[in-house]
Amino acid sequence: MNHCPRAPIMLSDRFCLSISERTLYRDGEPVRIGARALEILLVLAEQPGALVSKNELLSRVWPQQFVDETALRVHLSMLRRLLASDGDERRRIVNENGRGYRLVLPTGEPEVSAPTQRGIIRSTLPVAIASMLGRDEMVARAAELMATRRLLSLCGPGGVGKTTLALAVATAFSAAHAMPALFVDLSALGGDPASLYAALARQVLPGGEPVDGWAVYRLHEAVTAPLRAAPLLIVLDNCEHVIDAAAAFAEGLLATLPHLVILATSREPLRAAGEWVLQVPPLGLPPEGAPSAPVQLRQSPAIRLFIERAQAVRPDFNPATADLAAIGRLCHQLDGLPLAIEMAAARLATSNLAELTGLLQGGLSTLTHARRTAPERHRSLAALAEWSLDLLSAAERDVFERLCVFCGPFSLKDALGVLEDARDDVTPLMDAIAALVARSLVVAQQAGGETRYRILKTLRGPGLARLANRSAGRAAMRQVCRAHARHVLTEARRGTAQARSIGMFEPVPALLEEMRAALAWASGPEGDSALAAALVVSSSRLLRELSMPFACLDLRGTKLACLSRSVGVTGPPPRLVETRRPPPPGPFPGRPRGDPPRLFEPRLILADLG
Repeated sequence: MNHCPRAPIMLSDRFCLSISERTLYRDGEPVRIGARALEILLVLAEQPGALVSKNELLSRVWPQQFVDETALRVHLSMLRRLLASDGDERRRIVNENGRGYRLVLPTGEPEVSAPTQRGIIRSTLPVAIASMLGRDEMVARAAELMATRRLLSLCGPGGVGKTTLALAVATAFSAAHAMPALFVDLSALGGDPASLYAALARQVLPGGEPVDGWAVYRLHEAVTAPLRAAPLLIVLDNCEHVIDAAAAFAEGLLATLPHLVILATSREPLRAAGEWVLQVPPLGLPPEGAPSAPVQLRQSPAIRLFIERAQAVRPDFNPATADLAAIGRLCHQLDGLPLAIEMAAARLATSNLAELTGLLQGGLSTLTHARRTAPERHRSLAALAEWSLDLLSAAERDVFERLCVFCGPFSLKDALGVLEDARDDVTPLMDAIAALVARSLVVAQQAGGETRYRILKTLRGPGLARLANRSAGRAAMRQVCRAHARHVLTEARRGTAQARSIGMFEPVPALLEEMRAALAWASGPEGDSALAAALVVSSSRLLRELSMPFACLDLRGTKLACLSRSVGVTGPPPRLVETRRPPPPGPFPGRPRGDPPRLFEPRLILADLG
């Protein structure tokens, strides 16, 4: 009678592998193969279907030895010939050029222990409780992609609503294709591949069979055995903190289950074989800085969500037309993130809209009104930011925290202007920015043939706080802010020269925002009065060349106290005197249509700082 050990890995109808016995069987009889070839097979069999790199195979099969890759290829070739000797022409060991190798199991059900016998798979998708706004097109797009793609990842920043969207997509797709859907929450799991298989096994194995302590290969067999015949959808939620294990897990399942579709949510792509990525944007917002009709404001998904959640805690909340613009600005401040909007709206239970707006001007850390049952990372915006930033490498965190000095869009050249230590070798900075974009912490946009980046407003404050809380935080903050102010000064001077030459300077709106921030620091207690004075003069010259009112910089009161110190004058701070002058001819940015505006040139009374 043919012998095959309990719970083997079935490589084909004739071959099975026992990891516990370290033996390959053919027709129930042990097969004599070399020790190196067997070790290669055992390593590949630890995670059937998962990709194993060449370096890992070499280090585990020939530990502490330098062996040419040719030796590995020779043993793999022998294994392929052996496994094909049963007449099965399909390759069981597949090479992915330049990446590594994977062991592909047959689609027939292997012999496994009793707990994994086929049963009825029932959907485990949670039922949505609250409504979802502004995502109908994304649900349709995702379902369309999943009809032809087996692995789709929904990626976006924390709080953007990836899980809510995934549940809506999975519910629609499961109903349309008459397939069960399993929901696997990875947020509480570690990076051990066995923990991911165990989480799925608890939903698949009948009777709640305990799987703690099972090896990965056994879990893989147990999980995939009852799932091979029928179509199935699996939702892998919150992959970002176990991204490597999640990618291997998804690849292993897809390689073994031909009818499986996986929908993943993550703050960054899995970068797994066959993956398609769909970025989840913030909720639709009204145009920033431009007036919108009340009907357009009420149609904005972000504003609709705010009103709906506000009415949930205060049923009499019915914003007037004049309030809609304020709600729109508030939603812009919250990046259009549903979680942040919900937390802000919950504050209306004890505050009015004006009080809420004033509260958020002091920072977003006050937003803590989350659901009691929400995960810890979703209890406050501060916790959400900590979760995201803790997943970064030390180099990525350093770059992110220093880039938070920018309050608006910036280019790579701007970043180099502030991160002075990156100028000698720009590659690490570019790699870090690319990683931050991939992890949904920085937004990349194309404008005028140039890539510009933007830090999410909900993350900028926590990033600066981390910078200030470093061991040398005060010095680090001062260094970054000084570099930022110097860069803004350089850009203002460049803009003035360009405006004089061709009559315009395109990056004015973004530069004005940075000017305000640079002046706020330079004129503050930790700032540099001489640098502040130079910024005032350079910015005034730029605005004069562009026929823009100097008042847009909002330099009033104590912000000018530093100018007295910079020229050695005591007493009250200098005043700005606006001297009327006619506008120069031609179209200039900032000039409204119609009659020429009243344009003014600021001059400092106490000294000529030019």
